[in-house]
Formats: sequence, C-alpha cells, structure tokens
Amino acid sequence: MTPLITVIIPNYNREALLPVAINSVIKQLPEDSEIIVVDDGSTDGSVAAARAYGRQVTVVCQANQGPGAARNLGLSRATGEFVQFLDSDDLLAEGSIGAACSLLQQSGADIAIGCWVKGRFLSKTEFHPANGVYQAHGLPIGQDLVYWLLTHWSVVPHQMLIRRSIIERTSGFPVDLRLAEDQEFFLRCLLEGARVVWCPDFLMLYREGNSGKLSEGDTVRKGGDWARFLIRARTLCLESGRTDPLQWLGYRLRVWQACEDLRRAGVTGELVDTLSKLLHGHDTPLLYKLVRHYWSIRGGFQQRLTGGRAHPCFRIGKLTAQQRERIRKSGYSVKA
Repeated sequence: MTPLITVIIPNYNREALLPVAINSVIKQLPEDSEIIVVDDGSTDGSVAAARAYGRQVTVVCQANQGPGAARNLGLSRATGEFVQFLDSDDLLAEGSIGAACSLLQQSGADIAIGCWVKGRFLSKTEFHPANGVYQAHGLPIGQDLVYWLLTHWSVVPHQMLIRRSIIERTSGFPVDLRLAEDQEFFLRCLLEGARVVWCPDFLMLYREGNSGKLSEGDTVRKGGDWARFLIRARTLCLESGRTDPLQWLGYRLRVWQACEDLRRAGVTGELVDTLSKLLHGHDTPLLYKLVRHYWSIRGGFQQRLTGGRAHPCFRIGKLTAQQRERIRKSGYSVKA
C-alpha cells in the first residue's frame, strides 16, 4: 500500500528532543503513513533514539551536510502522496496533519499552510508562547505569494503539508545554504505553479531557546546565505518570466539591509559588490533607513495589539481557546 503521508525529520545532535518531535506526529498519522528521520552526522545518541521506534520510523544517516541535504535525502526515500517536514526540536499540535491532508484532498491544492507560534518549553509539559500566532487569520493578501515572500514574508517548511508531485517539479532544497534554504525551496514551488491554501486547524509549535537552531547561529554565515538567497531569487523570477523583484521596494530594502549587515560584520568582496550593484540607480540609503524606522514604530504598536511585531502579512493573532485546547490534548499546558 502506498503511504498517504511521509513525515521527514532532519536531525543533528538532538537526542533528547527528537523523540518529542516524533511523538507529536506518530499519534496523529493515518495508518498508511511513514516517518523518515534523516540523521545529519550526529555525535550523540540521536540515531539510537530514533531506531528505538522500530518499524514505525525509518532511519537514514549521512555525514553532516546541513538541513537542505538532509531533507533532500528524506525526499529521495519518500513514497507518500503528501510530505510533512518537521524539524527535530519542534512539534505539531494534535490533529494538524489530518486537517491539512483533508484540505488538500478536498481542494486539490498543492500546499496547505497552517498557523505556528514561537515559544519556550519551561518544562516537559509546559509551553510558554513568546508572541502571537503567525498566519492566525490566513495567508498574506493584496499581492501574490511570490511578492510577499521576497519583500516582507517568510515561511518555515514545517508549517505546511505539501503534495509530493509539486516537490518533484523542483530541484528540492539547495544544499549550499544553511539558512534560507527553505525560502528558496518554497519559492521554487510557487514558481512551478503550486496552488496554496490556508489551513486554520494546523498548528506548529516552534521551540525557541535551543542553541542547536541554525537560525540562531553565526551572524556572518546567516547574512551570507540570506544575501545569496535574495540574489538567486531574483534570477529564478526572471527565468520564470515573473516580475523583476527589484521593482518592489520591500525587496530592495532587504537587499540593502543584507548588504549593510555584511559590511558591519567586516565582509567584503564579490557578494557585497553584487548586492550594491543590484541597488545602483534605485533609492537612497536615507529612504531605506526611514522605511525601516517606520516599520519599527509600527511593530511596537502591533506588538501591543496582536502580541507580535512581524509585518502585517504574517496576520498575527492571539492564541485561541480552541488552539490552547489542542495544545493541551497534545500533552502540554499553556503558560499565559
């Protein structure tokens, strides 16, 4: 029987957290599903922790190559109609996968994007939200998702269930990036014509305060990867016959900010030069500074209203009573 859903969990040195991630999905998956843990060269007991699940979990190992390569290896073994990515330190609230799967089956869409919330686990059973719920009120509106992704928005792959057939039309995740590899993957899906729907009953809990997160790592590496993504994203859009992102102020602001960040970190050379050339003949640095200041002030007001400073396209809302109950059913209390 062909599995309906494949869950792919890349892992690196998270022996204690990996079982939490696995447990969050194993009890909500249909019987005709598979879980693949891709260990990315761990030096702790992660592999043994995953293999302890027996036939319920397929474990594949590789030398440390980063999240993109790990997810690609998982994809090469996946046989499910739909694919759910999950980082090994995060978890999905009860009923999330089933809700997204039903929505994709009913709508015929390629990607179901759900809600997610950052927070800390103060104990094994207590979750403390750090802000409001992202995409609580739906997807960004007013422009298409390519525009939002390259100007003010971002995604995490574990907030979505994806039809495997659309993934197969892309080249998967870039392996040379350890940050923004997920943004490029999602962009490639969009440029291949992926139909995206919002799933309000999907909720992912994103663990903050974990030193192993790549998003909390080396500033220079993060800045360089983000800059390379912005440059490549423009090329991909042009090759697809889409609007040149340089026409969008939000994109130019991101390019300018990436250039400034690298310069402050002491980075020089071809990458910084390429960013500078992209902006040549466009706005003045003063405009970028004013826009950034405006969004900072607006973010402060928004923090008080919604619990989050992110751009309005994230459509942040407060954790609802229903979402709190689903977290409780997943085995966690929610600290106010």
